[in-house]
Amino acid sequence: MSGEETETVVALVEDRFGVLDRVVGMLRRRHFEVRSFSMGRSELAGCRRLTVTVAGPASVARRVADNLSKLVEVIRVEPLGPRPTVCRDLVLVKLTPAAEALPALNALCSVFGARVADLSTESAIVEMMGEPAEIQTFLDLLAPHGVLEVASSECVAMSRGRPSRSSLRLHAVSDSDSTTNSNQDRGDRR
Repeated sequence: MSGEETETVVALVEDRFGVLDRVVGMLRRRHFEVRSFSMGRSELAGCRRLTVTVAGPASVARRVADNLSKLVEVIRVEPLGPRPTVCRDLVLVKLTPAAEALPALNALCSVFGARVADLSTESAIVEMMGEPAEIQTFLDLLAPHGVLEVASSECVAMSRGRPSRSSLRLHAVSDSDSTTNSNQDRGDRR
C-alpha cells in the first residue's frame, strides 16, 4: 500500500440503529475503495464519530463527503484534505517470544512507545498507538519474535486546530422537507 494516494473524511452521525448500514451501503453502492473505516464515540451525546479513509485523490474524498452529507443521519462531514491532521492507528500484536528475547522485546517497545499489555507463559500481547508508517515499522521489527495475531483499529483522525464553519458541511433541514422529529431535534447540536 505504500505510495498509494489516500484521503480521509470524518463525519459526525446520529447514534441510532441502522446508521452504520446506511453509511456502508452508500459507500458500497458508489464503489468507493475504502482503506479503513472506524466508528466510535464523539464529544456529543447521541452522536458517533466516523473516520473513512478512501483510495484516490482529494476529489474522491469530496465525493464521499458530498454523498455522506445527503444521508439524513449525518450531522456534519469534513474531508480532511491537505489541512494539518492528527491520524493514529492502534495495534495489538500477539507474540510467542522466547524467554531470553523478552529484554529485547521490552527495549523495542520502549523505542516505539509501545507496551506489553499481557504476558503469559504461552504468549505476550503488545499494544502500540502511532502513525501508520510507524506502526508498520514496528510490526516489521516484531516479526522475529513470532507474531501470531495482529488486530488494528486503522485510522482515527482529526484536523488540528479549530475547524472553520466553512470547512464543515452541515446537513441542512429546510422547511419544505418532510422530516422526522429526530432530524428537527438535531438543529440544537449544530
